[in-house]
Amino acid sequence: MSNKPTIDITSIIAKLQRIHNEQDYSQLYEAIDELNQLHSTIAPHPTSYDKADILYHFSSEALVVIQDYKIIDCTPTYSKISGFECHELKDKSFFSTVHPSSINDMSNLFEIGKTGSLHYKGVSKNGDIYFANISINKTTLKNSAFFVLIQDITNQKKMEQQLRESESMFRNLANITSVAIMLYQGDKWIYANPAAEKISGYSAQELKKMNYWDFVAPEYKEMIKNRGKQRQKGDDVPSGYEFKITTKDGIEKWVFLDGKLSIYNSKPAGLISIIDISNIKQAEINLKQKNKALIETEEELKTTNQQLNILNKKLLQQNSKLKVAKDRAEESDRLKSAFLANMSHEIRTPMNAIMGFAEILAETDIDSKRQRDYGEIIHSRSQYLLQIINDIIDISKIEANLLNIYKTKFNINELLLDLCRTFNAVLKNKQKEHVKLIVQNPTTEKEDTTIYSDKQRLTQILTNLIGNAVKFTDEGSITIGYEMKDAETALFFVRDTGSGISHDDAEKIFDRFVMAKNAIDDKHQGTGLGLAISKSLVELLGGRLWLEKTSSGGTTFCFTISLKQLSSK
Repeated sequence: MSNKPTIDITSIIAKLQRIHNEQDYSQLYEAIDELNQLHSTIAPHPTSYDKADILYHFSSEALVVIQDYKIIDCTPTYSKISGFECHELKDKSFFSTVHPSSINDMSNLFEIGKTGSLHYKGVSKNGDIYFANISINKTTLKNSAFFVLIQDITNQKKMEQQLRESESMFRNLANITSVAIMLYQGDKWIYANPAAEKISGYSAQELKKMNYWDFVAPEYKEMIKNRGKQRQKGDDVPSGYEFKITTKDGIEKWVFLDGKLSIYNSKPAGLISIIDISNIKQAEINLKQKNKALIETEEELKTTNQQLNILNKKLLQQNSKLKVAKDRAEESDRLKSAFLANMSHEIRTPMNAIMGFAEILAETDIDSKRQRDYGEIIHSRSQYLLQIINDIIDISKIEANLLNIYKTKFNINELLLDLCRTFNAVLKNKQKEHVKLIVQNPTTEKEDTTIYSDKQRLTQILTNLIGNAVKFTDEGSITIGYEMKDAETALFFVRDTGSGISHDDAEKIFDRFVMAKNAIDDKHQGTGLGLAISKSLVELLGGRLWLEKTSSGGTTFCFTISLKQLSSK
């Protein structure tokens, strides 16, 4: 049985593995002591120990054996780190693989005389620089050889460098951007860039003492508070929304917020960006106001256009009325000219007769019979002349609105009988005795036939209408009468079997100075004012006058009058 101590290679490998997994370099020293014990039990050559069980099983960290600063052996991992094969490095100075900037630190580490470690720069076979962590132990093996554990930290260094560059870039961007970048955790702000200070009016130190919702406008405060808490919980929070804040100086601003969940010191935090959109909001308000003003202006223009259209229609109507009035005025002028010419003729005719027969009576000895005949002619022409003058006076009063109505109580039947007697004499005088004059009386002698109206004007109306009937009726009859429509209205009519009135003439016979065509001859004399005067008188008596259409020929005039008492003033 051998007296050599039993070395547990598995235990050494486990210790080295813990160095890799837990970065517990105290295990290295225990492993080295055990390797020293193992070295004393094997051949005196420093490389006679069992490398297969130690060096090749260590994959992440390189194990290098150094004697007198020269490399005498290494694991394949070191070849991966440095790019050199182990046989290429054998008997070469370890410092040949160290970057000049790290040689001093490396020399000091080897000369300290005790266990130590440091980060250094290495130079690979192709000249690239790599970063590594070296741990050494001055507890030497035989012939002053000792173990060096090297860990490649190039990727870590690159990541650290990238992180530093990223942090530097972030800080530069955060410092120069006009977007507020802020970080909150819990209820408090933990970071705010200069733009956040500018937008809020608070310094970064002041903000760190505030809740993240403190400078939010009251109407939005609860929303921002709740969404901020939900964001830190990882809930789905709407991103990109507008709200108002109140700055340190009390100024209200509109801002746009975008945010997301972040991690700070291994804890959830809210990272947000805020943009001042007050100018945009003001522009929107101004635009809305301008749009509103434009809409109001458009509505005003529409209203004005409608009013102009209405005014234009009124102007067209007015123009049409003016044209009609102009035509009527021209027609009136023409009619008045014709009327004056006719009046001149109508007045001269009886005047010539009166003057002629008066001269005869004054200068000639005539018998009594001829004297009576001439006297009757003079009287008849004087009556006709007086009628013309009365018509002219009446139409003038009507046009000047100076004709008055005087109502009294009188017997209507007696009035109609008087008119019948008068016009029977007229018919006889005109040699029309064969034309019958009929009075239709709806009452008996015992009934009260008293009405309340202007007797003179009613007599004038009936006289005009009956006179026209006598003038244009050569055969048949003339019927006059009335009926009581109710207690306050009486209807009168004058019907004849004469020549009648054409449809064209029926439209204008009530106009002043107008005569029907069949009246404009020497046989039918007149002023053309009778029907116009009668129409105006009927209206003054509270009624209306019209021509009734008949299919049997002849003419029928109807009119109503009011029997109401006149109101006392």
